[in-house]
Amino acid sequence: MRKRQVTASASGEVEDVDDDEYDPATAESSEEPVRKKTKTKGVPKGVGKAPQPFENGVVTSLVLENFMNHEHMRVDLDPHVNFIIGKNGSGKSAIVAGLIAGLSCKAKVTGRNTNSYSTLIMHGKPEAVIRVHLANGGEDPYEPERFGDTVVVEHTLETKGGGSYKLLRADGTLIKRSSKKEIEELCSFFNIQAANPCALLTQEAAKKFLHQGNDGDRYKFFLQAANLASQQEDLAEARAALVEMRERIVVVEADIEERLQPAAEEAREEYDGAKTLQQMQVPGRRCRHHHRLLPTPQPPPHLSQHDAPSVCSTRRRRWSR
Repeated sequence: MRKRQVTASASGEVEDVDDDEYDPATAESSEEPVRKKTKTKGVPKGVGKAPQPFENGVVTSLVLENFMNHEHMRVDLDPHVNFIIGKNGSGKSAIVAGLIAGLSCKAKVTGRNTNSYSTLIMHGKPEAVIRVHLANGGEDPYEPERFGDTVVVEHTLETKGGGSYKLLRADGTLIKRSSKKEIEELCSFFNIQAANPCALLTQEAAKKFLHQGNDGDRYKFFLQAANLASQQEDLAEARAALVEMRERIVVVEADIEERLQPAAEEAREEYDGAKTLQQMQVPGRRCRHHHRLLPTPQPPPHLSQHDAPSVCSTRRRRWSR
């Protein structure tokens, strides 16, 4: 039986040849020549470099600490297809659950029949840590001047039910303490839908869809896969917020009316008093107007012209009184 050798040509095609046809010198000479590296001046690190093997937003590695049955495990992923094999109970499903938990999804999405991540912490440990490394060195990166080629999302789970989020660089440098909403915005930027069963399919979801599910369960699966379930949730939250806002408006209007009632009554009294005073001033103006229209009194004819001014002035003084 003759052994066979596998060589790769310069074009990338794989050739299968016999031992007697294989020549190492010819194979080495057929390799593509090494290209010299060129430096790009004025471009920040991580921006505008050669295309990386991972697209932006692709998970490059996952770190689990005290999560389910993993005390400390790191999984480095290939940019293409990855197969994870192991015995039952070895923690294969924990990797999917870790991705769901690390990317700010609800605990019930993991399919573990729980509403709190505290039940997924290793027994006897105070907390669990999940770090999801996302590629960020391709086109349209997320804040490359701060994160560089990799964005690390760290989610700390606590036994008391709380938790916290952090955004780190690949070397572990803390960039900022984050929140669930910011992680959701980051996932939206990279178009990551961790709750979508077409992206991360848990064992429980697969069982319901393939074996145990009915038409209703399949329809729910369709809503989740088409991202319509999240739209329904957003619509329900918007309706609830609208109802709450209307109730607050009613309460605020009643409070404003109660506070402004005394001031409104005082202003009404002042207005009525000013209007009454204005009505009282009208007759006085009319009297003065008629007084100016009266004729000047003339002296009697039996008085002489010499005495006339005194009589006229007397009459005038009487009118002035």
